[in-house]
Amino acid sequence: MDDLIFKIIAGIIVAVLTWSIPKALEWLQVKRNSQHLQGAWISRYQSIDNPDYFYNETVTVDVSFLKGKIKFVNSNCREGYLYNAFCLIVDRNFISGQWVSTKKGASACGCVSLIVGPHGNIMYGYWSGYNEEGGRNYGKWILGRTQDDLDIAMGFLEK
Repeated sequence: MDDLIFKIIAGIIVAVLTWSIPKALEWLQVKRNSQHLQGAWISRYQSIDNPDYFYNETVTVDVSFLKGKIKFVNSNCREGYLYNAFCLIVDRNFISGQWVSTKKGASACGCVSLIVGPHGNIMYGYWSGYNEEGGRNYGKWILGRTQDDLDIAMGFLEK
């Protein structure tokens, strides 16, 4: 009987380690590849519906352990839009992922594609998605550590 209990416990331990070790290694790799991106960013994005206007907000970048991806969370958006984005990092310079609205009553989602600037202090690219009525929307998205960085990012995006 003691031998059976030992085998069951050993089997449980092996199963847990088999699942958790690869997840932990994946998380460590994402954390290492995203260290230069973590923290607060100033963000501006544009909607094709209003191409002359940019929405201003603050974005915090962190690593999500469960998803093994970097996580973007916005705040301080004057218009009240709220979202989370979960993205992969490719070659430390390319970010690709999906965003989902977290605002109560809103059901919008989409994708994002960003390039990290040469010094790691800017990100620039595009976002796209659909709203609850199925209407499509897309536009430019720039992020920087400072206001001056936003101007630099816009310059890269408009080349």
